[in-house]
Amino acid sequence: MRTTEDVGELERRVEERTAALTREVAERREIEAELRRRDAVQRTLTETTVRLFAASDWTAIVGDVLDAMGEVVAADRIHVYEAGRGSNGGWAGRLRFEWTASGVAPQMGNALARELPLDSPATERWVTALSSGETLHARACEMPEAERELAVALDVRAILMVPILVDETWWGAIGFVDARGERTWNDIDVQALRVVAGALGTAIRRARHEKALRDSGERLRGAVESLQEEFALFDAEDRLVLCNSAFRRRHPAADQALREGWDYETLLRADVEAGRLVEALGQEEAFIEERLERHRNPQGSILRTFADGSVSLIKESRTADGGTALTFADVTQLQRINAALEAAKTEAEAARALLQDALESTTEAFALYDSEGRLAIFNRAYRELYRHSPELLTPGVSFETILRDRLRQNMVPDLEGDGETWVQWRLQTFLRASGSIERAFPGGTWWKVNEQRTANGGIAQIATDITAIKAREKALAEAKTEAEASKALLQDALASLSDSFALFDDRGRLIAFNRAWETLFAESSDLLRVGDTYEDILRERGRRGLIHDFPDDPDGWMRWRMDIFWNERGPIERIFPNGRWWRFIEKRTTAGGVAQIATEITAIKAREEATQRLQDELAHVTRVSTMGQMATGFAHELNQPLAAIVNYAQGCLRRHRSGAISGDDFVRVTELIVAQAHRAGDIIRRIRRFVQKEPQEIRAIDVNAAIREAVGLVGGEALRHDVDIRLDLADGLPAVEADPVQLQQVILNLARNAIEAIGETAEQGGRLRLATRLSPPEQVEILVTDSGPGIDDVVQKSIFDPFFTTKASGMGMGLPICRSIAESFGGQLALQASRPGETTFRMAVKAVGEPSAPA
Repeated sequence: MRTTEDVGELERRVEERTAALTREVAERREIEAELRRRDAVQRTLTETTVRLFAASDWTAIVGDVLDAMGEVVAADRIHVYEAGRGSNGGWAGRLRFEWTASGVAPQMGNALARELPLDSPATERWVTALSSGETLHARACEMPEAERELAVALDVRAILMVPILVDETWWGAIGFVDARGERTWNDIDVQALRVVAGALGTAIRRARHEKALRDSGERLRGAVESLQEEFALFDAEDRLVLCNSAFRRRHPAADQALREGWDYETLLRADVEAGRLVEALGQEEAFIEERLERHRNPQGSILRTFADGSVSLIKESRTADGGTALTFADVTQLQRINAALEAAKTEAEAARALLQDALESTTEAFALYDSEGRLAIFNRAYRELYRHSPELLTPGVSFETILRDRLRQNMVPDLEGDGETWVQWRLQTFLRASGSIERAFPGGTWWKVNEQRTANGGIAQIATDITAIKAREKALAEAKTEAEASKALLQDALASLSDSFALFDDRGRLIAFNRAWETLFAESSDLLRVGDTYEDILRERGRRGLIHDFPDDPDGWMRWRMDIFWNERGPIERIFPNGRWWRFIEKRTTAGGVAQIATEITAIKAREEATQRLQDELAHVTRVSTMGQMATGFAHELNQPLAAIVNYAQGCLRRHRSGAISGDDFVRVTELIVAQAHRAGDIIRRIRRFVQKEPQEIRAIDVNAAIREAVGLVGGEALRHDVDIRLDLADGLPAVEADPVQLQQVILNLARNAIEAIGETAEQGGRLRLATRLSPPEQVEILVTDSGPGIDDVVQKSIFDPFFTTKASGMGMGLPICRSIAESFGGQLALQASRPGETTFRMAVKAVGEPSAPA
């Protein structure tokens, strides 16, 4: 019989067994659930992988793939990121696709999630792991602070990410995200994500390759279609597979041949039957047989005449796959046809052949080494660069072997020190592949060698011939040395000049100047900087009040001065603030610049002023002397109005005493007296103005008015000698630039000489003509012509010499003074012509302004 203790023990064992069975059932259920989940994941992976492999556009179905995966792995989100350049130029992961579970907020609207920065400390560990092909799984609570902050911003509590590799290059990543719990990802999740990542990588790679293939085909068709020549391509079974529009125009049956797969013979017979081939007429079968033989065994070119009268050069060549490429070209364009054919054939080559052709087209030496430094591919220029070791340049040879062979053959012109040290140094720079170096090669050539790492760890080496650049650099260095020497010589030469000198370039910028020029502009020495323009220097001097006539019209003054500066309109004379005078001469240089020379003329100006004062004094003395000589005539001329005044006054007085004068008669007599008094006053005023001593004043005057007033002074003398004065003055003359009194002195002197000459020889009197006319450029001429005896040749030679005279009481200073006066205001005085009965003196005076309207 069992005891109570036995019953208790039995119950304890039953409870333990029951608990064990319960745990075992639970575990079995978990295992079964895990197996079911694994099966579901496997089925989903199989379906999605098959769909990705079969899809022509992976982007069109990736949403369905993510939807299926999200449901089966019970993730909150699935993200697909592509690594690349972001919108700000930095490295970023662009969110390409997103799937979210029900009730989970999507992150596509989150700017940070949409373009995740990959070059920040927060993503550094993620980028390192994923770019190395490793799986990244982490919970936010276990992340470093920077990563945790980023995870919070992205609404991530647990993440599992697997890299997507395309051609063994990191393209991006796909990741599962838990936003509601800190999930621990198991092996099924990891394996599932890796499978999907691999399928995506394969789909992306295939899409790239298909696009490249389509692009290559389109380029080939585009290249063929762009040819102006006829082109056709037949496959290995001689069927027409490709032709361009030019070929179809020549062969109307070409479209049908392409659709139905005609061979060349069928197409040829169609052309012969249509009568397009002149040479086949009357011998069709023989022509076809001979043409097919040459088509099947292409040798050389065929000159063919067509029914439309055109002549083409037909060339056939075998393609790499056993087909035939056929071109028709005008004989004058044969070279271009060959080039087009070669281009078309190149498009049909494999990728390596295309790359080789591209490399051969460059003049630079190019070689590609693999990640272990072994030669993989190179071009002809690279072979020429290492022509001293041609047997070594084969794929697989290491760069170190090439270096050591060069060293062995003593082909390192710039070798310094130990050879082994050079080899190690060169290998280090090669493997570092971080820039370019300049190297000397045999034969005296220099090359710039640039080495860069490729994406797969290889090294691309590009060498550019810089021999000519080196030569130019050497020549430039020599030229600089020579230029410095020339500049030093120029500075020495400038320093030796006593005149002020400055040199400006073709833009008016100061290049060089000497100490004298610097002293000349001492008040503004801070402006004398090489590179500043002369215009800026002058304008600033004007603002500072250092140019006396600048403030009146600054812009107008600058235009006037720069016109002189650039167009060699000098010399000009300028006075400086210190009272010194300088003459400026500017000449254009052969390079388009300006050389300026300034000479001080203060002493010369002082002498000129003294001379002018003496000349004015002498002119005044001459005028006074002339008036003295004309005193008798003036007394006679003045006596007439005075006598008239006396007669009118006496008669009026007599009639008043006799009481026989009325008021009206008295007024008339008084008016006559006043008129005669004004007449006498005018005579006295003209004489007084003529003899008055005043400094020379050159201004714009009316030349005809000056002549009329001068004739008024000499009128009485002309009347005594019975000389008829005639004025022939042109209308509309511009004003002239002269001193009015001195101009009248010249006219009066010439008129009196003429009157005296006529009075000494002519019994019946004579004629005196004073004329004016406009004489280009910008001059007014005054002509004084008399009917006197003329001037003989001997006298003509000395007539303007000082103190030369033909008069018994003359001083010989009249004509010399007249010429000096004319020249003082820019004019000329000369004897124009002289013969018995006619002598003409010509005076030219500078005109100012436009001609006036006729009076």
